[in-house]
Amino acid sequence: MHDSHRIVSQVKDHDPVIDGPAPHCTEYEHIFFPRLSCLSKTHLEAWIFDAVDPTVDNVAATMTFFRDGTQAVLGKCPIRVTFRASLHDGSKVAGELFAKESIVEVNTETGKVVGKWIGEKKEGQNDAPSAQYEVLLDTSEAVVTLNLPTVQGTLKLRQKGKKDIDTSAESQLMGPGLSWVHAIPRAKAEVDFTFCQEDGQKRLQFNGYGGNDYCRSTESMPDMMEGTTYVRGHAGPYTFALFRLFSRLNPGKTYTRATLVKDDAVLCEMVSDDSVSLTEDYLAFRSTYSGKVKGNYSDHTSGYRVDFVSPARSKHWSFELNHQTLWWSMPTAAPPAKTGNNGFISAVVGGESGEPEHQGMATIVYIQMTALKSDYKGISNRQL
Repeated sequence: MHDSHRIVSQVKDHDPVIDGPAPHCTEYEHIFFPRLSCLSKTHLEAWIFDAVDPTVDNVAATMTFFRDGTQAVLGKCPIRVTFRASLHDGSKVAGELFAKESIVEVNTETGKVVGKWIGEKKEGQNDAPSAQYEVLLDTSEAVVTLNLPTVQGTLKLRQKGKKDIDTSAESQLMGPGLSWVHAIPRAKAEVDFTFCQEDGQKRLQFNGYGGNDYCRSTESMPDMMEGTTYVRGHAGPYTFALFRLFSRLNPGKTYTRATLVKDDAVLCEMVSDDSVSLTEDYLAFRSTYSGKVKGNYSDHTSGYRVDFVSPARSKHWSFELNHQTLWWSMPTAAPPAKTGNNGFISAVVGGESGEPEHQGMATIVYIQMTALKSDYKGISNRQL
């Protein structure tokens, strides 16, 4: 529904999940407003927020808002929010909010888009559990607020206001079946969360760097991909964000959406198929194996090397990532399968060739799908 100033998109957990493609919502186009007008068994939308302290090991937070009809096929809630944090003492916090409804509203008078995922109010609770993002239309500020039984607090992201992001389907597409956008590639982050646990309260509070990505798929995960790698790294004035898709729809092909930022300026932005060019900007991405921290299952990498190359400008930026902690590890299939989802917090060293190196930290997610599509049972099903 909408009036002259407000446009609202609402989805409930018991709404019908259609078999075919989900129609696109054309009433208002913004990267934080849903593009899909309903739930579909093959479609999902997600908004990913993350932040890391670039000065110390092991401290980060990430949260994702889903409208994901593919989960309904697996008998799971299609409207959910996942949350993970790694604390200064080395402890890890994780969980999910299974929401009853998701309401996203654009208000052109206030200049904001607000998305709220609302859970079921239980006996003894003053309010229904909820998770919310609130973003200025120019994306200069985003605030995520969690009000859940086990976690309360905020993540604030601030960057210089940007021009409108291209919302055309063609510009967002990065590979068969998947659209991906680095909506906020680099922002200053303020994190303040309190966790209520059986052994008492803990708090995560830091200032660092973070960002947001948006994704939309027209295929379910086991149909679309053999695996993915997600990275957001910060080193001094540099931030690089990338998402790699190992395609199952186009076997043997790899597609990567990559963005390199220095301070507030975008230096490189591309979709790469791992090709090298003598004229166009390109990306080189390689796994490394000599470090001490590695993933579980069949993932044996200990880090990565990422190179952004601009032949036309005679520029080359290189970054080495070395895993410092295994943040989480979840199977994508029941044993004896050896595929899974590993999350890392990794050290970063690098910058422009010929200049002094910068140091920082990165958050990384690596997912390997099952060999047989029918073996896939989802990744996480824990509740906050």
